[in-house]
Amino acid sequence: MPAWAAAYQGMHTITPDLHPVAYRPLHEEVVGSVRLALLTLQVAVVFVLLIACANISNLLLARAEVRSSEIAVRVALGASRGRMARQFLTESLVLGVLGAGSGILCAMWGLDAVMALLPEGIPRASEIQLDTTVLAYAVAVAMGTSLVLGLTPIFHASGDLGGTLRAAGQRTTSSRGKQLFRRALILVQVALAIVLVTGAGLMIRSFVHIQKTELGFDPRGLVTLNLALPKKAYPTDADVMAFWNRLLEGARALPGVQGATLVEGLPPMRPINSNSFDIVGRVPPPPTQKEWNVDYWQLTGDEYFSTMRVALVRGRLFDATDTETSPKVAIINEAMAREYWPDEDPIGKRIRATRQAPMGESPAEQTIIGIVADVKQAGLDNKAGTELYLPIRQTPGWHRQVAGETFVPRALYLVLRAEGDPRSLLASVRAYVASRDGGLPIAHLETMDRVVYDAIAKPRFLTTLLSFFAGVALLMAAIGIYGVMSYSVEQRTKELSIRMALGADAGRLQRMLVLEGMRLAVMGIAVGLVAAGGVTVALGHWFNRLLFEVSGLDPATYALVIVVTGGVAALASYIPARRATRVHPMAAMRHE
Repeated sequence: MPAWAAAYQGMHTITPDLHPVAYRPLHEEVVGSVRLALLTLQVAVVFVLLIACANISNLLLARAEVRSSEIAVRVALGASRGRMARQFLTESLVLGVLGAGSGILCAMWGLDAVMALLPEGIPRASEIQLDTTVLAYAVAVAMGTSLVLGLTPIFHASGDLGGTLRAAGQRTTSSRGKQLFRRALILVQVALAIVLVTGAGLMIRSFVHIQKTELGFDPRGLVTLNLALPKKAYPTDADVMAFWNRLLEGARALPGVQGATLVEGLPPMRPINSNSFDIVGRVPPPPTQKEWNVDYWQLTGDEYFSTMRVALVRGRLFDATDTETSPKVAIINEAMAREYWPDEDPIGKRIRATRQAPMGESPAEQTIIGIVADVKQAGLDNKAGTELYLPIRQTPGWHRQVAGETFVPRALYLVLRAEGDPRSLLASVRAYVASRDGGLPIAHLETMDRVVYDAIAKPRFLTTLLSFFAGVALLMAAIGIYGVMSYSVEQRTKELSIRMALGADAGRLQRMLVLEGMRLAVMGIAVGLVAAGGVTVALGHWFNRLLFEVSGLDPATYALVIVVTGGVAALASYIPARRATRVHPMAAMRHE
């Protein structure tokens, strides 16, 4: 504290209340920004796994019932259970090998796809690869599960062999308990799928809102690049300002350039550079209270607002008359006007940008000459903060408060507006900068559309993967409904044949069978919606951090989920029902 006070000459008071020391584990610092998204994806994967398990259980139960008569006949003819167990284990082993191999191939292709979609800024992204230990564990689980479930038909057929043979001969349906169990599995599948589809639907609506949010500027037609001037090549303020002026003058003369400007921080996502300021004529807050503070300090060229197409709300913009020797001026955004001048017009008011004071002197005063629209600086999914614009032309002579370091910016973004396709300027801009200083590195040369695209890379990545998992879950739930309905219809072949032989209408029978499947789906949808709403309420703070301008209980999303899931369930029920009612009754009776 004493060293800080001596260095800043009392210009910036440090207090424990207003300047608390914050610390957190290094691991959280590295992965904290993506932890929530990764946990969400892990939960989605678990849900898909549970749905797959329920689906496989249903299929194996149906397979066991189908083969129960075969096993009973073999046992009656003297086959040992050990020999049959070896046969079924061999069958399961083959299926397990094929499934595990297919899963490994899908994992390899999926990893390539995920890496292609992976946004920048994901910690340790370069280390992501298929881990041999994880693959070995997954293969072991797949093979172990296959071997264990391969014995299901034998256990299922154990008991009264005579009863099993009589049941097979009569082609009766399975017991009520087994039917209820299979239907319960379907209900679980649909409910889990509903939770995932609801989450994906909310993420999609949130992402749509992010894409539609007002940036505060027009990114179309803009090209941007970043330059940093080394102190060895440009030692003085005059050298730095001369280079920026020459660069800007030549850039405006390039073919196809409609406008060009310089700016210190590039929207829509830049690091916050918050600092305090004073309002002339007002008593500043005491050191024990929160200081007047600006979230974003922005040094700009004359044509920044016209080039970026930031709307002027009131007053005027910077122009060529705002020079180093002219009165100091500033422009604020609407958020800053609302924050510090809620009931008066800030035009003409004076402020002191305290970070610009020479050592031992009072800060220079700036007169507010204009108010502009808010510009997104902290990302599209965050509200605009307070912003103070200062002209680069007036920076010579301003100083930082530590060691007399000059305030003339050495690192700036050059922004150009193209008359046509901005991509046509990339090569000419690179060549032009190289002609000014061939040793100067050019960073982030790209169109502003690409900058905005990258700014929403993380929510887009999460939305894409969550939507994929939701689609897989919905597909597996549909397969489960289809499987149960197909098996149920097959068991009722004799009944349906008799009904049609007695004159029952095929369309009426189809509706009856579809309604049976839809009853299962409706119960699953109801349970899933309640579960999705409960999860949203229970994890409201966690879940709302992933959403933008969308409620976790958004009625439109829930209605769309009901329609989509209901439609999929109806289709999954209709296909086996239609197939069953198209069989001629006599053919079905002869088969029975």
